[in-house]
Amino acid sequence: MSSLVMDTPLYDPVNQSCLTHVFDVLKAGGIENVPDNSDIEDRKVLLFTKKLMKGKIGPPEKKVPEKTTLEKHVEAVADYKKRYEDRLAESIDNGDSKRRQGAFKAKITEAKGELGASMYMEKEFSDPPPPAKMEMGFGPGPGVDQVWAKRDENGKVIEYFVVEAKGPGAKLLTGAKKGDQMTDPWVKKSLESMENSKKYKEKNQLGEDILDAIENKKPKVTKLVIEANEVNGKIVGGKLQTLPKEKKNVKTK
Repeated sequence: MSSLVMDTPLYDPVNQSCLTHVFDVLKAGGIENVPDNSDIEDRKVLLFTKKLMKGKIGPPEKKVPEKTTLEKHVEAVADYKKRYEDRLAESIDNGDSKRRQGAFKAKITEAKGELGASMYMEKEFSDPPPPAKMEMGFGPGPGVDQVWAKRDENGKVIEYFVVEAKGPGAKLLTGAKKGDQMTDPWVKKSLESMENSKKYKEKNQLGEDILDAIENKKPKVTKLVIEANEVNGKIVGGKLQTLPKEKKNVKTK
């Protein structure tokens, strides 16, 4: 049978009251705002003792650190991928059409691309000065796939990274009304959709900030297309794809 050993002050019945000893034990246990005396006529002591008797005194709650944007991104991508893997398996069991199965496979490929791109960015831009950190990751709403930024010691952005994530073997899309994917017109229209979104207002400011950076040519805005690397069914990182050629005199609606 084991005994619990607590490193608390010993009770001195000659020189201490019971209440003084209780307060000493509470202080040793990390309880905050314990009175410095045990005079029961002291209003602070009286109020503290009443709370103690009602079980309202305890150790301070440990604050759970808020998850980073990158951590939230990785979790969201994993959930998305798992959801469509389950739906694909169910679709196969039901003998659904190849078209329906292909739609689920496309969603899984999308998730692989998002993961590969973030892995690449975290690895290739992790070293200071300063490291790039994710500002916007995977989630619903308009805009680009990912936004990363380098900030100086005062938190001021010194470079933005606009990232298009591609799954293994996937290529940039062409022929869209707003331009070919990741061309300057396409990026501008995508950022404008972030800036003006009424449903996803959390994207408004970031969209505006990057548009301002493009217009003012400061801070620097770098475009990256990153394709996921897959080995034996596992995403191990990413690799850069070539950016599209810009077309002259292109008007977008």
